[in-house]
Amino acid sequence: MSGLVLAGDIGGTSTRVGLFEVVAGRLHPRAIEHYVSRKHSGLDAIIRLFRSAHGQPVVGACFGVPGPVMNGRVEAPNLAWAVDAAALGHRADRHVLERVVRHRAGALFGVGLDAHAGRVQ
Repeated sequence: MSGLVLAGDIGGTSTRVGLFEVVAGRLHPRAIEHYVSRKHSGLDAIIRLFRSAHGQPVVGACFGVPGPVMNGRVEAPNLAWAVDAAALGHRADRHVLERVVRHRAGALFGVGLDAHAGRVQ
């Protein structure tokens, strides 16, 4: 895999969204923005805002969202809005969306980085 990946660490207080370049199987941050989650109507609104400033083509997307996924949807107790993978896929340039374990999303942004974080399989 090569190209840019759109990734996000979604939380009740703040949401971080970034573009990461895949080079030789490793992720390198190219743009990262922070948003106050409660100031936005949903993740799709945050993605639109981010993409208006960073509109480069991407090869995929991945978001860490707290809470269980049921039929591609997460209703996190600390968010005022749900996250729906199918709806986001249609709104976010038809990216491939995956839920990741919360600490892995944080690792992309330099929180709790370990020896395996930042590697693309």
